[in-house]
Amino acid sequence: EGLAHSLKELKIATIMGTRTWGGVIVTADSVELVDGTSIGLPTEGFYLKGAALGLENFGVSPHIVVEDPPFLVTTPKRKGGVKPSMREGASLTGYGPPRGPSQDPQLSAAIGEAMSQLVAKTNKKNERRENEKVEIDDFASLETAAIGSSRQQHEK
Repeated sequence: EGLAHSLKELKIATIMGTRTWGGVIVTADSVELVDGTSIGLPTEGFYLKGAALGLENFGVSPHIVVEDPPFLVTTPKRKGGVKPSMREGASLTGYGPPRGPSQDPQLSAAIGEAMSQLVAKTNKKNERRENEKVEIDDFASLETAAIGSSRQQHEK
């Protein structure tokens, strides 16, 4: 919550994906009740500049929404089509993320956005350089003209 909000607030990153879940209050201590259940006690909260009503239960909305549908998270299956359990010695290899860009819509969109921003910044720099060249060329032609008129006046 804090990182996504801060990067967005400081305008130093483009946040992509889905809204964060909104958990900024820490409940470290718990009290057991007479019926055997327990309740968590809030111990810390965070105030973040620019988050008027806070982020608790609201989260951070991304600049660009890109869903990551749950059906894309695949789980390997053992013989008979049953998922292996961790107790059976299954490894985490192959479970859910990470996936490559061809299988991960958020990663694919992030790479596309990064490339777009890179191209836009490069074009902007090239445009600025072209404008500077024109100014330098204009200055050079003015200097040449000034030297030429100075010589003409000196010859008279």
